[in-house]
Amino acid sequence: MKEINAKEITVNPFKLLNETWGVLAAGDENKATGMTVSWGAVGMFWEKPAVTVYIRPQRFTKTFIDDSERFSLSFLPDSMRKVSTSFGSLSGNDGVNKFDAAGAEKAFEDGVPYVDGADMVFICKKLISGEFDPARIYDPADDAANYPDKDYHTYYIAEIEKVLVK
Repeated sequence: MKEINAKEITVNPFKLLNETWGVLAAGDENKATGMTVSWGAVGMFWEKPAVTVYIRPQRFTKTFIDDSERFSLSFLPDSMRKVSTSFGSLSGNDGVNKFDAAGAEKAFEDGVPYVDGADMVFICKKLISGEFDPARIYDPADDAANYPDKDYHTYYIAEIEKVLVK
C-alpha cells in the first residue's frame, strides 16, 4: 500500500459508500473487530478531509469505536465481496471473531486495524460524535421507514488522516 493525499481521491463518493461499502474496523493488535458501512459521507469538516459514518447502538463494533481515537475504512475489491458481506452479516455480540470468520487478514497502520487486500483504506481520527435526535427528523415517514425499532444511530465525523491505496 502507498499513501496518497486525500485530495487525490478520484472515486465517486456515492459509489464508494453505497455500492462498494466500507469495512469499518477499530481496536488494537490484541483485539479488533469490524462492520460494513454503506451510509456515510466524504467531504470537508473543520477545513480537514473527513468522513462521516453512522452506527446503531446495538452494534458490537460501536464499543470499539467509542473506546478508540482512530478507526479505519477499508474499501475492498469486488473479488472480496464475500468478506464485506460477512462483516455485515456476522455479529461480534455472539463472540465471533469477524476477521477470522470472514477469512480476512488484519493489517495495521499506526496501530489501527484494517482489512488486508483492500483497494483503498482511510485511516481516520474521530473529531466529533453525537446521537440522532428523533425530534429533529423532519419527515415522519423517514423515521418510520428507517427506525421502526427506535434504534437511532450515533454519527461519527472523523478526519481522514491517511489514504492508502494499492
